[in-house]
Amino acid sequence: MARKKQLPAPTDLWVGWTHLVEPFDNLTDPSVAEVPMLLSWLRTRSPDMESVLVTIFELQPLILSSAVRNMRMSKIEIVSLLMEVDNVAPREQRFRVKRRFLEVIEAGNMLGKFVIPIPYVPAPLPPSPMSPLQHNNILAMAGIRPLLTAFSESIVDAKVLSPAAWWGKALLSAMSYGGLIKTSFLMALPDALKRAEPLMRWLELHLPTQNQNTNTRIMRRWFPDPVSRMIFCKQRIHGFPELPILDRIASRQVYKLIRAYAREQGFDHCMPNGIKEIATGLKTRLHYHFPPWLVSYANDDYPNTSLPDWSWQHVLKPPTCYVTSLTSRLVYPASPGPNPDDESDDNDDRHSNELTEWPAQLKELATVIHGGHANLAGRIDAWRATVIPDRLPSVSLIGEWVAEVLLKKGRGRRPKKRRTVYQMVNCIGGRLVGQLGRMDLTRLDTASAYVEIYQNALEDTPSILTRRKVARSLNSLHDYLVKTYQVPPVSESGIFVVSGRGQGKVDANFIGLDTFFSALNWLRQEGKQKFSQKVVNQLELIGSLGYFCGLRRSEAIGLTLGDIEYAQGQSQLFEKNNPPDVWLEVSQNALRGLKTRAGHRMLPLSLLMTPIELEKILHWHKTRRTEDPRPSAPLFPDFIVNGHANDTDPRLDWITKSLQHIADDETLRFHHLRHSFASWLTLLLWYGEQNGDVSLPDWFLPTRHDQKRIQMSGIIRQGLIGKAPTNRRTMLQVSALMGHQGLDITLTSYIHLADFILGRMVHRLVPRLTDKQLSDLSGYSVSNLYALASGLNWKTASSAQWGQFLEKIADQMANEGKHKKVVTVKSTVNFYKPIAIKSTGNQLDRLLHRAQALGKSLWPNTELQDISAQYGIDQSELLLWINRLSTLPSGILNIPTNHLQQSLDLKLGPAMRKLAIKMLDTLTDLHDRGDPLIGKRAATQKHIQALIEEFPLIWIPGTYLTVKTASLPQAKRWLWFLTHLELDDAATITHEKGTGKSVPSKAAQLDYWTKGLSNRTVISSDSIPCQTNSATRGSVQINLNLQRTNTPLNPKKVTVLYGIRFTLAILRVVGIQTRSDILRPFP
Repeated sequence: MARKKQLPAPTDLWVGWTHLVEPFDNLTDPSVAEVPMLLSWLRTRSPDMESVLVTIFELQPLILSSAVRNMRMSKIEIVSLLMEVDNVAPREQRFRVKRRFLEVIEAGNMLGKFVIPIPYVPAPLPPSPMSPLQHNNILAMAGIRPLLTAFSESIVDAKVLSPAAWWGKALLSAMSYGGLIKTSFLMALPDALKRAEPLMRWLELHLPTQNQNTNTRIMRRWFPDPVSRMIFCKQRIHGFPELPILDRIASRQVYKLIRAYAREQGFDHCMPNGIKEIATGLKTRLHYHFPPWLVSYANDDYPNTSLPDWSWQHVLKPPTCYVTSLTSRLVYPASPGPNPDDESDDNDDRHSNELTEWPAQLKELATVIHGGHANLAGRIDAWRATVIPDRLPSVSLIGEWVAEVLLKKGRGRRPKKRRTVYQMVNCIGGRLVGQLGRMDLTRLDTASAYVEIYQNALEDTPSILTRRKVARSLNSLHDYLVKTYQVPPVSESGIFVVSGRGQGKVDANFIGLDTFFSALNWLRQEGKQKFSQKVVNQLELIGSLGYFCGLRRSEAIGLTLGDIEYAQGQSQLFEKNNPPDVWLEVSQNALRGLKTRAGHRMLPLSLLMTPIELEKILHWHKTRRTEDPRPSAPLFPDFIVNGHANDTDPRLDWITKSLQHIADDETLRFHHLRHSFASWLTLLLWYGEQNGDVSLPDWFLPTRHDQKRIQMSGIIRQGLIGKAPTNRRTMLQVSALMGHQGLDITLTSYIHLADFILGRMVHRLVPRLTDKQLSDLSGYSVSNLYALASGLNWKTASSAQWGQFLEKIADQMANEGKHKKVVTVKSTVNFYKPIAIKSTGNQLDRLLHRAQALGKSLWPNTELQDISAQYGIDQSELLLWINRLSTLPSGILNIPTNHLQQSLDLKLGPAMRKLAIKMLDTLTDLHDRGDPLIGKRAATQKHIQALIEEFPLIWIPGTYLTVKTASLPQAKRWLWFLTHLELDDAATITHEKGTGKSVPSKAAQLDYWTKGLSNRTVISSDSIPCQTNSATRGSVQINLNLQRTNTPLNPKKVTVLYGIRFTLAILRVVGIQTRSDILRPFP
C-alpha cells in the first residue's frame, strides 16, 4: 500500500489552514493572523488533509506560512493550484475542500496575508441521475433477448414476405440495430425511403409537431445501421411495398407490423406484450454501448438538432466561393405554444432573477406590479409620470409596453392579469436591461441587431417552459416596437421559434473550417476598402474567438488585455510546433457584464485554436500591450464607446455578411460560430474517446483542413479531460466551456452533429453473422466479401471494425454492385489569395458581378490573371472591357480618380436598384419574345442592341438621363424604351432648330419631329440653335420629369435615374456581345 506524503517536521503552517479539517470560527480575526498550527494536531485529526497541504507546499510553499504578508498570485496560478487540490482531495470531500480552501484565501486577503483573486465560487456537481439499469428495465431487456436472437437469425431468409411482414422486418431492424426506438420516428420511415439519397447513407425523417393547427414538420436526419441499409438496398431494386394500415394508433401499428413479420418467420411466441416493452428493453440495451447524453438524444428527450439540408450539404462539400446574391431559405414558423393568458401555465419563474442582476429602476417597476390587483394600470401610469432624470431607456420602454399592450384591451385581446404581467416583465426585464444598459432599443438600425439581442436573451433559459415564456414576451414587445417606432421586423429570422421538444425547429447551423477561413479571407479583402487595416484585424480576431472558443459577440469585444494570460514559466515567444500554454479568462469587467455567473470561465487557447489563429491573437495582444500596458485596457479598442463594449456596432455585421455570402446562407448569424464551436468540440471529444477504433467516412468533412483538425482530437481530448475513459464529463466540459448554466441548454440547441455520432455508434449494435449469413443477406459470394474485407479478420474484429466492414458492403449494394466511387479529398485552399466570386441571382446581380471585376481591373499594380481567377472571367474579355470603358464619355459612370484604388460606383440605392431590375427584366422579355410593333424577334434584338450602343453618344454629360439627338430613329428608339419602362408620360421633348443654307423653316422642322414622333408634343426652344452640320431639321432633347409620371416610383427623385444610366453604360461595355448572357433569362 502506498504511503501517504507528509510535510517536513519543521514546516511553518498558519493556523487558518485548520479550516480545511474543521470549521475555524474566527478565521478573519486579526489576532490569529500569524498564529502557527501544530503539525501533530493535523496528523492526528486528518492525514488526508496533510496530503492536500503537501501538494500545496510543493507548488506554493509561502501560501502556508504564518508569517507571510501581501503574497500575490495571478488568476491562472490560483486556478491551477485549485485544480491540483481537487485532484488530491478525497473524492467525497472535493467540493467541501475547494470551498474551504477559497474561504481561507479570502480570509487571508482580509488580514493582509494575501493579495490573491478569488476566481470563482465552486459549485457541487449536479447529483448523478438515476441509473437507467433499474430492475424493471433489466427485466425488459432480458425479455426481448429471445426476440433479438430469433430476428438476427431470420434476416438472411430470402423468402418472399407480405407487405406488412416486410415493413415489420424493416422497422424492427431500425429499432434493434439503428437506434430508432421512437414510434414517431419509425412512422416517418416509409416516406423517408421514397426520397432517400442514392447511397442511403442517411434518411430525412419529417416529424409532425404537436401543434395541430400547422402543417410544419421537423426534419431529423437518421444514419441507418449497415444491416438496415442492406435490407433497404435489396428491396429498392424491386420497389418498396405499400405500407398497410393495421391500426390508427401509431404504436399499435408498429407493433402489429413487427408481429406480422414474426408470425411469418415463426417466432411470434417471442414477441413481448406491446411496443412499450420492446422500446424499453432496447433503450436499456443502448446504455451498455452509448454515453447517456446520446441515449437521451436517441430517445427524443432533447429537441431534434439536425442540420437543415443546405447546411448539411456544406458539411459534405464546403463552399469556398463568394456569392453575390443569397438564396432565399424557408424559415419554419414559430409554434404558438400555450396561451400566455392561461393561468395554469403561470408557475413562478424561479430562474429568471438568477440570470442577471436587476437594476434598481427595474425592481421599482416590479414592485409597482406586485402591489396588488387594484388599479394596476393607474399605478403604472403614475410610475411612468414620475420624473427620474437617469431612468434607463430600456426600463422606460418596458413600462411603456406594459401600459400600452399588456394592460390595454385590444382587438381580440383582453388585458393581462397582474400575475401574467409580472411574469412577462420578470422573464425579459433583466435579460434586456442587463444587455442594453443605456442603449435605446428603439434606435437600432438593422434587424440583425435585434436578432442578436433577442438571441442572447433566449439562449440561457434554464428550461423549455422558461424559453417559451421569454420568446412570447419578446415577440409581443417587438410587435409593439414595429407598430409604434417602425423598427425592422424580425419574424423572418425565426428567432421566436420555441426550441422545445416537438414544439418547433431548433436554430441549427454549422460552419466548416474551409468555409470559416474563406469568410475571413473575404473579410480581409473587402474590409480593407471600407475600414482601416486595424479594424479589419480586430474583426478577424473577433470572428476567430467566436468560432474556436465559443465566445458570444459581446464577450469577445469586451475582452481586456489582462484576460489573456500565459501559464507560469511559459515563454511568450511563439513556436508553431510548440505553442505556449495560453489561457483566456471570460469574466465580468468595466467594459461589459456577463449574462450569467456560469459565463465566467477559463478557456485553453493553445488547445482550442489552430496555431495560425493563436499566433495572430497573441501578436495582436503583444501589439496592444505596447500601446496601452494596463491589464484593464480593451483588447479591441475600436469597438469601445464611452468606456463600454458596443455590441451593436454595424461594422461587426461584416463578419456575418462574409459568412452568409460564402455559405450562400441568409440564415447564418454570428451566434452560429458559437453553435459550430460546440458541435466541433463534441465531435472531437467523442472521436478522441474512440482510441482509433472508429474511422470516419471519407465523405464527411472531406477537406484537408477539416481532416487535420479531426486528427488533433486525441490531443484536444487528453488536454481537456485526460486519458481516463469517461462518458459524463465530456458533455459537462463542453457545457462549461460554452459558459452554460446546465447541460440541458447545450444539448437542446447547440450539438448539431449528434445524429451523425449516433449513426457511427450504432455499429456496436449490429449482430455478428457467419460467412454464409452475410453472403445470403448481401447477395455477394464469400470470396467477394473477403476481397472487400481488405485483410480484416471480421471474426476477431472489434464491434466498431465489424460495423465499418458491413458499411463497405452496404455502400457497394447501394451503388448497385459497382465499385464504390472514390471520394477525392478536396485540395487545400490558399486563403490568402483573392477568393473566387460566384455570381447568382437576377440579371442586375450578374451585371454588377462583371462591373466589379472591371472596376478592380482598374486598380494600379493589379494582375489581370488574379482578377480573372477571382471572378471567373477570361483575361481577353477583361482587356476588351477596359478598352470599351475608355470610349465612354466622361462622367457617365462615377469613377473616382483621386483614390489609389479606382472602382466603379456600384452603390445603387434601393430605388435605383428597383428601377435597374425593372429595366433589365423589360429588355430581357423583349429580347426573348420580340415586339410586334417592331417586327420579328430578330428585329427587336437589333433594336435593343442599337439602343445600348448609341446611348453613350446621345447622353448629355452632367445630366442624369437626358439625351439629345438629331436622328429621328434614335429619338424613336429612346421613346420606345421609355414607353416599355412606363416612363413615357414623364418625357419632355424640346426642339432646337437647325441652321445653315437650304434648311427648312423652324415651323417645318418642328412639324417634322412632331409627325415623326407619333404626334407627341414637341416644344420649340428659344435657346442657341443646333450647331450640328447635318442637323438640317435641328435636334431634340428628351428630358424626364418624374413628378409627371403615374409610375409608382418611391422616391420620385431624379437621382433614381442613375440606376438606368449606370445599367445602360455597363451593358455597353460588358453585355452586348453574343458571348454575353446578360440579356438572357437565367436558370
